[in-house]
Amino acid sequence: MAKKVLWVVVIVLVVWGLYSLSKKPEATGPIKIGFIAPLSGDAAAYGEPLKKGVEIAVSEINAKGGVDGRSLEIIYEDGKCNNKDASTAAQKLISIDKVKVIIGMVCSGELLSVAPIAETAKVIVIGQGSSPDITKAGDYIFRTFPSDTIVGTALAENMSKNGYDTVAIVAENTAYALALEKDFVSKTDAAKLQVVASEHYAPDVKDFRSILQKIKVTNPKALLLDSQTGANGARLAQQARTLGIKSQFYTAYFSGPEFVKTGKAVEGAYVVDAPALGSDNQRATDFLKKSQAVYGAEPTYPFFSANAYDQVYLLASIFEKVGSEDTSKIKQELYATKSFPGITGTFGFDENGDVTNIGMRVMQIKDGTLVEVK
Repeated sequence: MAKKVLWVVVIVLVVWGLYSLSKKPEATGPIKIGFIAPLSGDAAAYGEPLKKGVEIAVSEINAKGGVDGRSLEIIYEDGKCNNKDASTAAQKLISIDKVKVIIGMVCSGELLSVAPIAETAKVIVIGQGSSPDITKAGDYIFRTFPSDTIVGTALAENMSKNGYDTVAIVAENTAYALALEKDFVSKTDAAKLQVVASEHYAPDVKDFRSILQKIKVTNPKALLLDSQTGANGARLAQQARTLGIKSQFYTAYFSGPEFVKTGKAVEGAYVVDAPALGSDNQRATDFLKKSQAVYGAEPTYPFFSANAYDQVYLLASIFEKVGSEDTSKIKQELYATKSFPGITGTFGFDENGDVTNIGMRVMQIKDGTLVEVK
């Protein structure tokens, strides 16, 4: 009898030992998430609201115990809205910090330069860049901001509707601006618009008078200010008016004070922009109140900030479902997401990782304030 008991004990111990060896140890410690966005220079006007949106989401989630008892830890990097710095940041986050997910990237150039690095490492990227080129950037690449294919259409249709049938373009040599120009030009025939001039400038240029003189000769009814930042858009508008250019100004996304509040030159300009945060969405209202309480003001770019907030909550929900940081499983869950209830709206992803169910609106500056065009 004693022998039988001994053998039973031995068998139980062997089985338990084999089970223990085969069982994967549960991950402990914080879940690290990389963040890349412009935190210095003119483009920090976009990056800082993103960072604040992330900070609010992380503080809320961690205050409730994190994800399965693990806190979220964000590692912030300044992508400076350019390819080189964003690439360096991605390599550091992946190789040194060992993150499995990178968020942010409001500049298309940042996202497009990070994409091949992340794709090779099988690291998830969820950005806000709008260039149409991002659609085919990779299987691990997602964005929660609409493609500029929508913006190009909105610009062309509004110009046509208002009778501005000749248009000139001044575009910055960045991934975002060049892709927007390309898409807009592809829509001009259908809208019966004639592009009479197209001029480009380097990102570090601040004096545009020489190229604006060329634009002035063509006397366009509309002028597309296709800059990377609102600050450069405002400089273009001011110098154009000083030179006597009377064209109707059009641009995209420049809904912040660095463009809208710069005075007479931008008055009347049309701005194609992201949708407003719905006043009927209590969580959106709460987010804006919290931003006011924590930072002393609502975000200058509310949608960008709220979109970053949504990225964090989306990831938290997927980490809970997957139960790990296995990026192949996270990727599958992201593609399966069709109706995530964010504060920017209910959205999902298509087969390319592009966001669905989020559109655009056309605004106009009137008395230094943006008003939606019906």
